[in-house]
Order: sequence, then C-alpha cells, then structure tokens
Amino acid sequence: MKLFKLMFIALLAMISNSIMLMAIGVTTAGDTTNNPKEVDAYYDKTLIQPLRSAWIYGKYGQKKSVQSNDTIRWSKYPVLGTQVIPLTEGINPQPQKLEKSKVEATVSLYGGYIELTEDCEVYRIDPEVTIAQERASWQAVESIDEITRDNIHGGTNVMQAGSVAAITDIVTKVTDADLRKLARAMMVKKTPFFKNMIGANAGVSTVAINNAWLMIISPQVLYDLENSVTGFVPVAKYPSQNGIEEYEMGSFGYFRFVVTTNAPVASAGGGSVGTTGLAGNTNIDVHKCLALGPDAFGVVDADGGIKTIRKDKKEVGGPLELYSTVGWKARYTAKILDDDRMYRYQVGVTA
Repeated sequence: MKLFKLMFIALLAMISNSIMLMAIGVTTAGDTTNNPKEVDAYYDKTLIQPLRSAWIYGKYGQKKSVQSNDTIRWSKYPVLGTQVIPLTEGINPQPQKLEKSKVEATVSLYGGYIELTEDCEVYRIDPEVTIAQERASWQAVESIDEITRDNIHGGTNVMQAGSVAAITDIVTKVTDADLRKLARAMMVKKTPFFKNMIGANAGVSTVAINNAWLMIISPQVLYDLENSVTGFVPVAKYPSQNGIEEYEMGSFGYFRFVVTTNAPVASAGGGSVGTTGLAGNTNIDVHKCLALGPDAFGVVDADGGIKTIRKDKKEVGGPLELYSTVGWKARYTAKILDDDRMYRYQVGVTA
C-alpha cells in the first residue's frame, strides 16, 4: 500500500509537470513551430531595442512598412501656388489639379549570423545565446545605419566650409558664418523646421532655442563647435529638456546637432594641410554633416523589416549536431524624397 501511494504521488507530479510545460508552451529543442512567445519576445527585444536607440540616420526618415513585393513607394503632392487675383462675381476661378507623384525604391535583403558551438540552447533563455544575440543586434544596427547614410548623403545641395567651390578646396573648420549662410540657403528653399522653438524661462543660465533643423555631425565637428563657435548652446543650458533627441549635444542659430560616429569622412579629401592645424596627412580630412528638415528621405520601418532567426543544433548542426545559429535578416532601403529638405555641409576638423 505504501509503495502504491508513492507511485501515485510520482504519477501526479509527472502529470502536473506536463501540464505546466504545455501551459507555457515549452517545446523540444528542434521544434521551431511552437516556440514559446515569451522567449521570442525576449530575444526580439535584444535585437529591436538597441536598434531604436542607436539607429541615428534612419530615425529621421519618413517610415514605410515593407509590403509583399520588393518595392516600397512614397507619395508626393505639389505645393499649390498663391491665388492673388480677385474673383469676378459669378465666375469660378480656374481649377487646380492635385497631381500625385511617386518615389519608389527597391528593397534589398541583408543579414548575418553567428555559429554557437558551445552547449547552448537557443529555445531557452541562455546567457551564451543572449550575448550572441546582442552582438548580432549591433551588427544589424551598424549595417542598417551605414546603408541609410550612404543612400541619403548623395543629395544635390552642398555647402563647402569657407564657401569654397569644391571639396578639394576645403581648408577651414566649422564657423558661425558658415552656419548662418547655410540657414539662409535652407530658408530660401523653404525647408520646414524639424524642431519647434523652446522658449526661455526663469532657469539660471538657460537660453531660448530657435525653431531649428537637425544637423547630424561627427564627434570631431562637435569638438570644434564647442571650442570655436561663439553662441553654441550645450543641451544642459536648454530651458527645457523635453523633446531633446537622444544623441543631441547642443544648438546654434537654427540648427540642433545630433552626434554619430558613423558620419562619413572623406579621408584626405580636402585642400593641403599646410599649417592649418586641421586633421589629415598631406590633405585635409573632410567631415560630411547633414542638415535635415522633416520628410527629406524615406526608410523602411525597422519594426516591420527586421527579424531574428535562431536555429537549433538539430536543424543546422549537421550529422553530429555540433552547432546552433543566431542571426538577423532585414528587408531594407533608404531613399531621398525631397532634395530641398536637406543640405550637406562639408568641413575640416581640428587635428
């Protein structure tokens, strides 16, 4: 009787354990069709969350989700001109047509993966898998950011430091005069502002911040702004910290500056270094800043175009099941939508 009782208790424990496993959706290592949703959510978070926080260029594009085909489309509508002729009683003015134009881009597939040869389990929350997923996520971050940067830095509106004619003539760093000229050029093109004014308040040492465009710059350009441009306002002196971009470092005039280490640099692309004190070897290194208004370019929405992929040893590990894999895949592109909403400012930087 005692033995029967012990067997009955053990059987109840087995049944209870099976019910618990079914309730949380745990599957065998090779089964990918019923992968627990909470495990998927955990690993997807390690990919998407860093992407949102460090994806600099793509943050400021008009976002579109990828559809079933490989083409993504943005629509543009014309700005209607003014109507300054008085109406004649009883006569309608000439009608105007709102003709929609389209900007299209082909979406490409990108991705990478890591082989895990340790005794890891990709369908449970495993420290080794977490580290691998984090590394893969940063590869996704840097890859997508670089693709965006390269696609949108080819706009036609360019200003060289010192207002010289060509990039090969650049021999100066950022100046307040250049930034004012650049603001004038963007106003003439009627580029809308990206950020609203922050009014002054009673705070000590705070300064009102104008309506402004965003400008994406390198850390080297930021150094010169902070040390050479009179009137540069660091973020700490803004009258309000609301609405500040994650990597925003300060403002000057009608620009608010966002810093990235991914800003493009034309190594030795400028004029002769000579005695200028600017960075470069024989010729000056030229750093390419990008001033933006809203909807200057379009991108694929990261949430809809990127996914994680995990494969167990039983699926990809070969006849001896030696390794599993963790990776990412993205359908992505970026495209300039309106050249008049962006301006490239190219400068030398202090050595």
